[in-house]
Amino acid sequence: MQRTDFTNQLLKLISSNKRFPAYQAERRIDIFINFFLEDILKYKLRKDLNEIEIDVIAPEFPLKKEKGNQSTNMDYLCLLRSDGAINKILFVELKTDTISFSNAQYQTYLNYKNDKTWKDCIDDLSEISNSKGMPFLYRKKYFYLINVVQLT
Repeated sequence: MQRTDFTNQLLKLISSNKRFPAYQAERRIDIFINFFLEDILKYKLRKDLNEIEIDVIAPEFPLKKEKGNQSTNMDYLCLLRSDGAINKILFVELKTDTISFSNAQYQTYLNYKNDKTWKDCIDDLSEISNSKGMPFLYRKKYFYLINVVQLT
């Protein structure tokens, strides 16, 4: 079987399975979206992008909630750069069904960006990672994420 045949059959299977009530299509297609996200965003934003680079930084990026050290995860964090400098932080939320849209989730993302800088995002990650009772395995994952975002 050729790769394109396999890919087409796989996408048809996901599409067919999506008709079942509990099927979580987003989890199945995440790897495809992640792999092609830069190209998808360049195509979608083509009117706005001249010499801007898009970096896909992290899937399931944790945004710290206002109170406490809990977070809400957005599907992808991306950066838009021009001449190597960060122009914008781009939150990408994937919706595979129109009914999965949540105004509360939209408001959370919209309100987060109002006064936050890239440094604020990193500081929030540090605060979450240092929270009392954080299991070592999760703390280690946060340290990895912090290292990745600091290198960007």
